[in-house]
Amino acid sequence: MRPIGGHHFIEDGINMKGDTLEAVVRKITDYRINNSRPLGDPKQEVLQYYAINWPYMVEEDEIPSKPRIKNHLDTWMSWIRSQWAFPPQRIVTSKEAEPRWAICLKCPHNITLQPETEEHRECMRKSFLLKRGVDTPKKLGFCSLHLFDISVASFLEAPAKVSGIGKDTAQPPSCWVSSSLTEHR
Repeated sequence: MRPIGGHHFIEDGINMKGDTLEAVVRKITDYRINNSRPLGDPKQEVLQYYAINWPYMVEEDEIPSKPRIKNHLDTWMSWIRSQWAFPPQRIVTSKEAEPRWAICLKCPHNITLQPETEEHRECMRKSFLLKRGVDTPKKLGFCSLHLFDISVASFLEAPAKVSGIGKDTAQPPSCWVSSSLTEHR
């Protein structure tokens, strides 16, 4: 069965059409990735849209799907999207960032992330552009304490301003993030 007017979904005033449900889901996915929006679950959103407008087209699942649990990869992507929306104006040189990398490479809060989907790969591309195309050590990843991309934050003049932790949170003694606020005032 097809909805009246064919398969489609409206997002941000844009009517995304396709010959099949999968084609519409692909267009939504591409739109969200290319516009730095959270991906969500496009297929379920289209099915919900159909259920509201054409309830005869949707059958209830006998086994409900489990909600996705937010993980480090999701937090990292959210941080990259926020930095992409408001990129840093002042960054430090690679020479100034290198000592920071050495500290983070030894830190237990450094978590290496492997992109799994197109959305993750797009965030990796944005991360690369945010650090102005400078290569960083491959083992630098996501800081589970500060909740940011270490390879990008290491170039920020004051990374504590974009850190996801409170000022009173205990940090490892060698952590350079909190000291960077006082260095550049």
